[in-house]
Amino acid sequence: MAGFRRSLPFFYGLILGQFVVGSLWNIYGIAAGVPTYQFWQ
Repeated sequence: MAGFRRSLPFFYGLILGQFVVGSLWNIYGIAAGVPTYQFWQ
């Protein structure tokens, strides 16, 4: 149980990082007018 609780921030960081990077790529695609990776599909 202790290992599980210590590893939670790492996995939350992976999930949050995926959304942040995907959002930045989508904003770049909108600004540049090019199709980009859609991370929610």
